[in-house]
Amino acid sequence: MQVLKLMWPRTISIGIFQLGTIITVTLVSFLRDPGRNYVIFDLAQTLSFAPVVLIGQAIAQAAFPVLSKEKDRLEDFKTTFITSFNQMLYLILPLSTLFLVLRIPLVRLVFGASKFDWNATVLTGQTLAFFSISIFAQALIYLVSRGFYALHDTKTPLFIGTATTILMIGLGATFIFIYHLGVESCNCDFYCDNN
Repeated sequence: MQVLKLMWPRTISIGIFQLGTIITVTLVSFLRDPGRNYVIFDLAQTLSFAPVVLIGQAIAQAAFPVLSKEKDRLEDFKTTFITSFNQMLYLILPLSTLFLVLRIPLVRLVFGASKFDWNATVLTGQTLAFFSISIFAQALIYLVSRGFYALHDTKTPLFIGTATTILMIGLGATFIFIYHLGVESCNCDFYCDNN
């Protein structure tokens, strides 16, 4: 019975996250040249998600059993959580900076210069720069949510995840339909002259 009680908020959270992803893809389809823009968005997101999975998810998953054991000893729980939090930041912040600074060479290296034209490389790099700013936060989400799960609280991550998904969709719609922003064609003269 306890498992069912803890399971339903997590199930709804996953559903809301998937719905948010579908709506984000739908919003990208309203941009000029939606196929190309979606590919650029997806490739930049995939590249930025690598350190989130390799560091954020790994540390959070390793900390979860310890946090679960210490849920009744709050001081030990806090110590483990803060130690994991600091370790994650120590590893993820330099990577975020590296992704931000070396975004164009990184895109060329990972996706290949022969298959990717220069304009697509620059656009993917610009999009990656925006994603790299949030890498640390995306990684920390895994640890924070597992901290709540260790305390047998699955409702708080549901409410926070729902609120952030609504905010993300609202901001995405505002930027696309009102301000007409998005992954757009750029003037690559600056990059071409310097490379």
